[in-house]
Amino acid sequence: MITALALLVVTYYCYQYVLFLFENGRVSNSLRVPMYLLMLCAPIGLLLMSVQFFATALVNLTRKDGA
Repeated sequence: MITALALLVVTYYCYQYVLFLFENGRVSNSLRVPMYLLMLCAPIGLLLMSVQFFATALVNLTRKDGA
């Protein structure tokens, strides 16, 4: 559970950075692709990881077979 909460905190800061990139209009040097599109995978991946950690923790806390 602590790991999932830590991931949510990191997700929040990554999301704030992506918003910063979006508001400033930064683009990559070579392809001129907006940087927020490239960096958006980090908060999405972290969010999915935290959901998986929460689901696993819930299963482990509610399982009665002792495994």
